[in-house]
Amino acid sequence: MTTPLNLADPAPDTRRAVLERLVAAAGLGDSALSRARQLAQATGLPPEHALNRLGIVNDDALAQAYVEVLGLDLWTPPPIDAETAPEPLELPAGQLSPDYLRRHGLLPLSLVEGVLEVAVHDPLGEEGLAGLAFAFSAQPRLLVARVSDLKEALDRRYPQQRAPAEPRAVAGAMRAEIERVEDESLSSDAVSIVTQTVSQAMRRRASDIHFEPRRHDLAVRLRVDGRLIDYRSLDREHGEPVVTRIKVLAGLDLGERRLPQDGRATLVHEGRNIELRVSIMPTVHGESAVLRILDRNEMATKLDSLGFRGDTLATLTAAARAPSGVFLVSGPTGSGKTTSLYAMLNLLKGSRQKILSVEDPVEYRFDHVIQVQAAPQIGLTFASALRSFLRQDPDVMLIGEIRDAETAEIAFQAAMTGHLVLASIHANDAVRVIGRLRDLQLPGYQIAAALLGASAQRLVRRLCLACREPGQASPAEQRWCERHGLAPAQVWQAKGCIACEQEGYVGRTVLSECFTITPELAEAIAADAPGDRLAVLAARAGMTPLKADAQALVEAGEITLADAMRVLGD
Repeated sequence: MTTPLNLADPAPDTRRAVLERLVAAAGLGDSALSRARQLAQATGLPPEHALNRLGIVNDDALAQAYVEVLGLDLWTPPPIDAETAPEPLELPAGQLSPDYLRRHGLLPLSLVEGVLEVAVHDPLGEEGLAGLAFAFSAQPRLLVARVSDLKEALDRRYPQQRAPAEPRAVAGAMRAEIERVEDESLSSDAVSIVTQTVSQAMRRRASDIHFEPRRHDLAVRLRVDGRLIDYRSLDREHGEPVVTRIKVLAGLDLGERRLPQDGRATLVHEGRNIELRVSIMPTVHGESAVLRILDRNEMATKLDSLGFRGDTLATLTAAARAPSGVFLVSGPTGSGKTTSLYAMLNLLKGSRQKILSVEDPVEYRFDHVIQVQAAPQIGLTFASALRSFLRQDPDVMLIGEIRDAETAEIAFQAAMTGHLVLASIHANDAVRVIGRLRDLQLPGYQIAAALLGASAQRLVRRLCLACREPGQASPAEQRWCERHGLAPAQVWQAKGCIACEQEGYVGRTVLSECFTITPELAEAIAADAPGDRLAVLAARAGMTPLKADAQALVEAGEITLADAMRVLGD
């Protein structure tokens, strides 16, 4: 039930109870609380909201703490639908403005018989609530709103520009965090475009955001489930300010417009920190920007949650826990190799092993892994980093990619001296990994002695289970199946519904194959047996080919046959 406002409530004591609830629920330490108190003192935010703005406490946790401490109900925003959304409540003329509502985090919902129902992200904000009660001459009943839900609803109901916040002179390590929080109140077009685009990209589970200048406009596209979709088109005049805004976030050189630049930025979305990997590229129509979204909260950290099944799951798990040797993950760019390697490393969390990685770039950061960013321009290559790793007493080493003969040689030497090496490599399938290693001048006997096994993978869109429909294979699909000896008993097709935003797909899953080295396979590798012989031996060792794995997923209704054809090719 909603609760009438009691302006006599002792807000300081209640805020303390809310803060204690958050600390207990999230296990916050002194460092987090100290940062929040500094931010609260500098900006006037309540401590619990300072935790939220820093990305330490997310929107859900903050709202739930208010609900539990104050006994209020949680407000759920209505669907964004012009036909069903309620009309905005008319504000008392000359007494309230949308800016007042934004400043105090208030959204009047309805006024019935002298009772004003209001959604609020800070139910202890007595000043704002008192002004609202006076303006409407009504007793408020409070519903707790998530910060992001309330902001979106206010922007939708009362669209209005705001003046930029006055800059504060703040010294010390908190300067960047305070400026970032204050920066959210800016209303310039460029700031709004970037912020809103990142927010929508997160809601659509996009992996990348593309800002592409064209002759007459600025195209904004999102990569969702591996495919680029058009999001919006902006006036050409927005191109330069938007890229400048992105450069500011990433700490790049604003004056350099002739050369590519790369950087990283951090934004807070719904109370959690989102990292962005930023790439700026000069084009004939201006600078193009691509933002890779690195949301650790959304990253699957378990192999089974990535879609690995059966023998493949068991093989990858065993490889991650092997005492020594090399295990290689292969696939084209964008097939999820790095995510799979991270999930394998995550199995070692708490193992007390020393784990080092060299990557280019470092995608996600882990507390239990010592990660190194490769920098070839200054001589910090994969090979040079691996040499240094061997002097750091490691147990496990991760190599972002084996690209050259020197890196391959050091990796296999390390494995033969008692280290576990996990790495990615480019090859079309798992067995061709062996041919790729031969191309890198590794002798067959060394491959046979150190290689634990290899896997290959592809990412494919997962059908929405709420609306998928049985279908019939097209003539082209039938010919493809016949050519590869496949015969799915049932095929499915995408339809589209509210659950999947009419796309027909929700997320992606993995097609995979893998093998482990058996004595027979090791002997063939050492003897430089041809690839077709190795494929026969790998199948005999239990490897399920990629196409057979795709057939199983097609029959299970997880993917379409058309998508399997698209990612596997002819």
